[in-house]
Amino acid sequence: MVSVGLLAFAWFGHASVPEVEFFAVAVAPPTTSGADTQRLSITQFIKGLPRRNVYLRAEREMVKDHAHMVEAGLTLGDKQELIAGMTGPGKLRVMIDPVPVAPEMSATLSGDGFQFPSGSPARQFVDSVRPTVWKWQVVPTKTGNLQLLLRVALVVTLPGVNMESEYQVKEQEVTVIVGVWGWVEWIGEQFLAVVKWVLVGLGALALPSVWKRLKTLFKFNKKKRSRPTQTRH
Repeated sequence: MVSVGLLAFAWFGHASVPEVEFFAVAVAPPTTSGADTQRLSITQFIKGLPRRNVYLRAEREMVKDHAHMVEAGLTLGDKQELIAGMTGPGKLRVMIDPVPVAPEMSATLSGDGFQFPSGSPARQFVDSVRPTVWKWQVVPTKTGNLQLLLRVALVVTLPGVNMESEYQVKEQEVTVIVGVWGWVEWIGEQFLAVVKWVLVGLGALALPSVWKRLKTLFKFNKKKRSRPTQTRH
């Protein structure tokens, strides 16, 4: 555990970061007291890592059966150098939540309705100054409102165990419109979203009046029940 902490300090320098929630996507060691100690060591290692934004560049609209470039990158140095190095087409997006950055990181791109004929190696070592960029050739194989899924993970060597594990720290979906039918689906989804919010808003407006009516009715019935009975002489 100490050696892992020293490695993080020597490579990145001291960094104070909030608690990181993560889960393992590789096979973990058997659940024993020793494994629990190792998992605690990994947790402390991740907490001590610097956190940076991941940048993603992808086209919003793609053409079926044509290759399109998608890029993802991060850096511990100058982010302007990273942005300048991501030269592919499409809008540059920034993941709002920064991710912990280890000496070795992994990024994968997947999606139903896409082929990926080529791309950068999933695992790459992160330089302390130069940007780290992943590139993929993406080919849509059908039309529609499709989703690309970017997964970012850090690679950790478990202390005392001759194996590596990947810990996923970020998952980001990117909507891609392919063909006319893709626009039809997208417009339909936006329309349904507006209708949903209108119905929710009407329900919220109607709720106070309903409660007020019920409350008034309850008070009326209570007064009626509590009215004294008149006796005839």
